Amino acid sequence: MEYRVLRYFLSVVREESITGASKVLHVSQPSLSKQLSSLEEELGKKLFVRGNRKITLTEEGEYFRKKAQEIVNLTDSLEAAFLYSDDKIAGDITFACGEVEGISILIKALKKLHLDYPDVHFNFYTGNYEYVSELLDKGIADFGVFVGASPAEKYDYIALSSKSRWGLLMRNDNPLATKEEVRIEDLKDQELLCSRQALEKKEISSKLGYDINKLNIVSKHDLMMNTTRIMIEENMGIAMLLENVIPTSGTNLTFIPLAPKIEAGLYLAWKKYSVFSKASKLVFDYLNSK
Repeated sequence: MEYRVLRYFLSVVREESITGASKVLHVSQPSLSKQLSSLEEELGKKLFVRGNRKITLTEEGEYFRKKAQEIVNLTDSLEAAFLYSDDKIAGDITFACGEVEGISILIKALKKLHLDYPDVHFNFYTGNYEYVSELLDKGIADFGVFVGASPAEKYDYIALSSKSRWGLLMRNDNPLATKEEVRIEDLKDQELLCSRQALEKKEISSKLGYDINKLNIVSKHDLMMNTTRIMIEENMGIAMLLENVIPTSGTNLTFIPLAPKIEAGLYLAWKKYSVFSKASKLVFDYLNSK
């Protein structure tokens, strides 16, 4: 199985057609089709369902796409690390992170880094705690940004000097919107949209002294911020989330903090015994010089 064929496969997936991919790749359509058929024969699995207008992936094809993308990303990152001469700092740094306002600390450091080293570039993947862990474990991400619970023991990490407060996001016409703080007893008659991480890792329950899984939770979410906002606006419930994850300026929404005060820390983590590129090592220098 050749790296080149993996790239061809991913291009067909993106374009949803062999014709479209052949134009992007500047490869003849018959040649591309033959190579994909050979790939399926090699694997002994059907990867595509070939329709009249577009190609869709089979279940095996979707799994192969995920693994092929991981291989391509790792290969590109490795090539970039060795592309330049020893005295030039360049290459890609990859982060996996959750959605939280406090990440601005990291972004400001990366902005300064890029100004000083314009050949250093950044890749970002966003997801929940488990997704960030997965990308770190597979070596796809150089760094992971964890929100809330501190990272597992298999990682080294530093705490970023930023914390976000947990609270409830609701419509302005909700009776709770006039309160300065919301307590657990205020939520027992409310329909809740809640972070899956907060529920599964007991972050909120342990500090409130009450199992929030017992509340009326109508929807669980990971990083569906736009969907969550629409659900609140459509009066499906109020959302338990971190402050400023969904902006309220110019909207009919209000954020009310939880009481007692519950804050989520922010951690920059990496695999233990990681060997960093010259570019990746600079992340620590620029975070310390913020």
